[in-house]
Amino acid sequence: MAITGNAWMKRLKDSPFHHWQPKIVHLDLVVDCADFPFLKEQFNPVEKSRFLYIGRTAWYKNISFLESLVEKLPEKYFSWMGGSQRLKNINGLGKLDFSKVEHIISSKNSIF
Repeated sequence: MAITGNAWMKRLKDSPFHHWQPKIVHLDLVVDCADFPFLKEQFNPVEKSRFLYIGRTAWYKNISFLESLVEKLPEKYFSWMGGSQRLKNINGLGKLDFSKVEHIISSKNSIF
């Protein structure tokens, strides 16, 4: 099973993993809402939206592209969690234990 985006699947035949293609079932970054229900009932208007990147900063995550988006959208607020590396113009939140996410949701500095 491959839980990944379409871009990766389109390149699979040309990748070092092409021999796996006949065995792969593609799930397009699926999230089951029954397991992960909405936590918020109200959302900011579009002009006040904020963005959160959750993940690593390895080269294949293309963080430079994220940083270039931030430069093009200076009026937007971007944060990331997943490590301690500094990213250009992105508020670092460190690592997060998602088993304790209820503490973050209820805090006055909530990222949600």
